[in-house]
Amino acid sequence: ALPYDPDEALRILREKGWEPGPDRILQKNGVPFRFTLATNAGNQRRADVAEIVQQQWRRIGVDAEIRIVESNTFFEQLNRREFDAAIAGWGVGLSPDLQQIWGDPDLPFNFVSYDNPEVRRLIREALAQPTEELATPLWSEAASRIIADQPYTWLFYLDGLIGVNNRLQGTLINTLGTYQEIWNWRIAE
Repeated sequence: ALPYDPDEALRILREKGWEPGPDRILQKNGVPFRFTLATNAGNQRRADVAEIVQQQWRRIGVDAEIRIVESNTFFEQLNRREFDAAIAGWGVGLSPDLQQIWGDPDLPFNFVSYDNPEVRRLIREALAQPTEELATPLWSEAASRIIADQPYTWLFYLDGLIGVNNRLQGTLINTLGTYQEIWNWRIAE
């Protein structure tokens, strides 16, 4: 994970030619560092996160306009790749398979059209392995390259709290999921 360091971010941007304009917004070749940050309506946590990152960017001279979009429209725009930046969430299984998101720039869930031929090669090799033990180092290397390329900025992990009445017997709830072996659940008499 990258450390939170606005001063270093500004130093890097200035090193890349971004300088404050008359309105204090960074600009390069006369073009202001300005974009739209979209998220879906009805999700207060995402709206709050949008405001927080907007304020943090503003402090270093980046202007992000927040746009809250009706959910169906927002996700359609993600699928059509019609956005500058977006705040959304991911829920993924525990399989290390990175193919569905990062395996090809045209895949439906690769919203940012991430394309790294070396990552694709590592994914293909991992999928071809006969055992999880042989595939694991390849998955790890692919994941490390994705993190280094940073097609997404992962902001936080939402930790969930699950409560079960003690009358419900046979539950199995852990990191693998909430509804495991639900066929064994029963209500105590």
